[in-house]
Amino acid sequence: MEREIRIGTARGPLNLPDGVTVKPDDGEIRVEGPVNCEGDAVFEGTLIATSLSADGTVEVKGDLLLEEDAEVAQSLRVTGRIEAGGPLDVGGSLRCSSLKAGSLDVGGSARVYGELEADRVDVGGSMRAGDTEVLELEARGSVVLKTLRAAEVRVGGVLRCSGDLKAEVLDVGGSVDIAGSAAFTRAYIG
Repeated sequence: MEREIRIGTARGPLNLPDGVTVKPDDGEIRVEGPVNCEGDAVFEGTLIATSLSADGTVEVKGDLLLEEDAEVAQSLRVTGRIEAGGPLDVGGSLRCSSLKAGSLDVGGSARVYGELEADRVDVGGSMRAGDTEVLELEARGSVVLKTLRAAEVRVGGVLRCSGDLKAEVLDVGGSVDIAGSAAFTRAYIG
């Protein structure tokens, strides 16, 4: 049985049961504190909160804007952008339109349709993103990006970049395909 609640602004921690759908009163869901989900949750609008933790999968139909961090045990799907002041840790897959976070750790695959900006990105599977600017990028699978600016890049599979690539260290287990210009100090390929 699916549960549904309406929220405009909530103060303090918001603790949600498994399988809840949260609808906004006025276009966005604002929580002045952390959001804790006991399992799966759907937010039918932009979610603004201090932090987010979930034991299941979270879907946000809008933006996800967090002052601090997020920890999602399974998958995180956001139709808009994600902005987090701290680390973003997702056990399964991640999907969003753009992402800006302190760091990103994804156990499965990551798909960011637009810009990706973080200090450190670690993806257990494959990764696709638009313009990407990070200090350190590590992915065990293949990586397909529009552009890449990074200090260190480690990719287990194939690295494809449809634009320019600039990195200090490039370490790729498979092949590298760069359509634009490439600049790096050291490269280890294949």
